[in-house]
Amino acid sequence: MERLPIPVPTDTQRNSIGKLAQQITEKAQQRYEVRRKTTHRIHSDLGTPNKKPNQRLTEWWNLSFKEFRDELGKSFKLDISVKDRDDWEALLRDRSTEIKRLTEEMVSLETDLNAAVNTSMANGSLILPQTLLQLSHKPNHPLDPRHLLFSPLLLLLLFLSSYPLRLLTT
Repeated sequence: MERLPIPVPTDTQRNSIGKLAQQITEKAQQRYEVRRKTTHRIHSDLGTPNKKPNQRLTEWWNLSFKEFRDELGKSFKLDISVKDRDDWEALLRDRSTEIKRLTEEMVSLETDLNAAVNTSMANGSLILPQTLLQLSHKPNHPLDPRHLLFSPLLLLLLFLSSYPLRLLTT
């Protein structure tokens, strides 16, 4: 069996890649926390103790306020009182904006991570698959931080352990 030549990154490259992976992980944790807190608030303030929110309601940041209210009706058989609607609409809008901002920052950092890894692999024998990074932003994908909070860290560990990442795309 022939061994693939694997270039060894410099200490500077490792540090740069490590910092990027840490930043991505921090953003993923922040995004997860916004999702978790808001879903908890929805369930505790608007839900019922014996019934959990349906799938669409747990992905509230993807819903318009009207769709959100429709899902409340389907999931909990209730609606938000007229006097509380403005507050709920503002809260959901602010938290959705926060999730979008954090996701955009993660995408930017992951693009930088991808470039740093590919640059450190000067002979091109290994490539950090972009599809793996892009999948981490699709809801319900195993690399979504809700399922695997430290997916960028996993990618870094694969890189640092000199695992032939190209095999992941075949």
